[in-house]
Amino acid sequence: GHQTRKRFYSIVLLSAGEVTEAIGHQKYHFGPQSMYFIPENQLHAIESWSEDIKGILCMFDADYFLLCIKHQIKLNQFPFFQLDKAPYIKLSDRETQMMQHLFWKLSSEMCQKKTFNDDLLVRMFLNIILLEAERIYNSHTVAQPYNLSRKEQLVAQFQMLVNQHFLEKKQVNEYAGLLHVHPHYLNDVVRETTGFSASYFIQQQLIQEAK
Repeated sequence: GHQTRKRFYSIVLLSAGEVTEAIGHQKYHFGPQSMYFIPENQLHAIESWSEDIKGILCMFDADYFLLCIKHQIKLNQFPFFQLDKAPYIKLSDRETQMMQHLFWKLSSEMCQKKTFNDDLLVRMFLNIILLEAERIYNSHTVAQPYNLSRKEQLVAQFQMLVNQHFLEKKQVNEYAGLLHVHPHYLNDVVRETTGFSASYFIQQQLIQEAK
C-alpha cells in the first residue's frame, strides 16, 4: 500500500493471522502473539494481511497520553517508539493474555467513561500497557539486527539530543554543531524523514514541558 504519516501513535497486538507492514524503510512480517508499534509521523503502510487476521489496534496522540502523568514519562523514551530501535516484540502465551486483558480493561473503561476520573482510568491503562510492553521489550533480545539508513541514524541522534538538551539548547544550529553537520542539511534530512522541520521537534518538547 501507499505509505502515509499519521499524527498519532499506534500499537497493534496480533492474536491470529499474519500481516506484512512497511515501517520506515524496513518491511516486517508479523504473526500471532506479535505486538508492534508505530510512532507519530513515521511513514508506514500495510502491504498484505491474511483473511484470518485478528487483533487489537490502539491509536492515541501525545497530548492525550501526557495529560495523564505529566513529566513522569515521555513517549519518545519508550524504546519501541525510537527510530533506531526495533518496533516490535514477540509475546509468550502469558504475556499475550495479559496484554489482551489490559486492552479489554482500557476498552471497557473508554466505553463507560462519564467523568474526568473515568477518563483518567483509560489513560492509566494505556500507560500500564506501554510500561508492561517496555518491560517485555527490555527482557527480550531482538534476534534480527536493526539497520537504519545514514539519514535515519542522524534523525534518531538529533531526537535523542533534543530530549536531553531542549531546555538549554533551543536552536537548530546548536544541534547541528553537536552532530557535526550543516544546519540546513540537518533540517532537510529531518523534514525528509519525518515530514517536519528540525525546529518543530524542539518546539514540541518545550510545549510539552510547559503543560
